Order: sequence, then C-alpha cells, then structure tokens
Amino acid sequence: MTPSASSPLVQLTAPEEVASRLFLFPWAGGGPSGYRRWTEAIPRRTEAWAVQPPGREARLDTAAYADLSSHVEEFVGNATSILDRPYVMFGHSMGAMVAWESARALQRNSLPPPTTVFLSGCTPLHQIERDGPDVSALPTEQFKKVVGALGGTPAELLENEEVMQLFLPTLRADFSAVHHYTYRDGPPVDADLVVLGGASDSEASAVQLVGWQELTTGRTEITMFPGNHFFIDETYPSIVDMIHDRLPV
Repeated sequence: MTPSASSPLVQLTAPEEVASRLFLFPWAGGGPSGYRRWTEAIPRRTEAWAVQPPGREARLDTAAYADLSSHVEEFVGNATSILDRPYVMFGHSMGAMVAWESARALQRNSLPPPTTVFLSGCTPLHQIERDGPDVSALPTEQFKKVVGALGGTPAELLENEEVMQLFLPTLRADFSAVHHYTYRDGPPVDADLVVLGGASDSEASAVQLVGWQELTTGRTEITMFPGNHFFIDETYPSIVDMIHDRLPV
C-alpha cells in the first residue's frame, strides 16, 4: 500500500529490510501521534504502522465512527496487503478492543494471523458489563471531567474551548462505540496474548484480566505495571522491550 498522512494506516518506521510488522491501535480519542515516541525503541527491521481512525489528526475532517465494527472493517480492508511478514498487534483500551476484534476478523477471513496480540488496559471482552450510564451522552463539562479523570488527554487540551469544539464529537463517538459494543460468541483467536494492566486502574483490574485466557488457543501472559488507566505513558519503554521480544529482528 502507498502510505499518506491521511491514510487509515500511518507508517511510523520504514526500514530498508522488513523482517516483521507492528500495528498500533489507539485509545479513545487517540491517534498515530500517541505512538510516535515509541518508534525510537522499535527493532530496526520492524515496520511500524499506527491505525488512524477518522475524526482525528490528519482525518479530523471525516466524521468518527459510531461503532467498533467500522473500525475493524477499515483496518482489515487496509492491512490485508501488508500481512506478508510476521506481525504483532498492540492496542490500549478501546484500541485493545479493536485489535482483538480485528485479529478475529482476519481469522474468519482465512488471512494470516498475528503471532501475538498485546491487549493493554482492557477488560476481557466477553466479561464486559455495561450497567452504568452512557458517558458519551453526558453534558459537556461532566463528560470532560470523566475523560480527564481517566488520563491520556492533557488538561490544557480539555480546557481549550476552541480545540474541544472540534474534538468533542470524536471523543463522544469513541466513548459511545465502546459503551455500545456487544461481544459475540465465536472461535478463540489463534495467537498468543500479552495482557497488560495498571495496578491502580479501576477499569481493568488484575483479577479481571485473567479472563483473556479464555479467548485464545495460544498462551496468555499477564503483566501489571504501576499506574492508573494510562500507565503506558510512563512504562512504554518496558512495553516496547516486551514487543521486541515477540518480533523477529
């Protein structure tokens, strides 16, 4: 595929010789820029791609998807031509949901599976219980407080009315897509799972994360890091090391 700034997949590294690929799926409201600092530690023969959903960064002028299935369909449609090397997926929070469902969709379509899927800050999808309110429908100030409490979105961004006027629809769409997600029974994924969590993350506790082992035929490894839901902000060098160990170099 020919990458461009406004593509659904943004190429972050371009090694001369490609031994493996890494696909990075963003959290709600996130985009490729959230992963750019990771590239310094990515193995030199690994081609890294960041998923760029509509409604953010170079695709800000395109309406964000209102459901996770559209995220999955777009990834599968655009990644099919570059699955000719061993590859690993990494997703955080909403990105973990999209990564796992994408791995399952690729498997349904008899396409090459990932060797490993990294699932970060995300409750096992078959155990999600939506008994709370739809956060995406809250009044603006309340919604911003919820987003701020999770971390991952700078306070100065949330306080910038001009920026938030542009970005709120995307944030609301992402939170709505997560809230309305429904798990559907199906075969487990034929890939190893590396599950990561923050020790202080109320969204995905260590006890909950164990459930991921029920959704794979491969091995499941669980690692907890200090921090809350966005523990990856501080621990990403260690996470990249873990990814490195799972990739041909």
